[in-house]
Amino acid sequence: MLLLSALALAWLAQPVRAQSAADLQAAGEAFQQGQRAQVQGDFAQAAELFDLAHHTAPSAGALRSALRMHQSAGHHATAAMRAAEALASYPDDAATVALANEVLAA
Repeated sequence: MLLLSALALAWLAQPVRAQSAADLQAAGEAFQQGQRAQVQGDFAQAAELFDLAHHTAPSAGALRSALRMHQSAGHHATAAMRAAEALASYPDDAATVALANEVLAA
């Protein structure tokens, strides 16, 4: 998990750029791994993988999944930070706004 965290931080430090096919593939793989971790009940691992997917190729769905998993894992501060990010990044996505507001209210 430490390696995934380091990789996610490295991607966050990179300048914003167009999403390449490799980015989209990597994000898709991270998302699928996150889904598997979620099904296995490893919410902390799922949260990291969904974060990685979102930061590799940003999408409202990946951010919502990360937000839910951080909340399920008891990472309340991180969930609140992701909720604020979601509101700023996807203000027109009703599902994202509803989830973000729900998390912030909790």
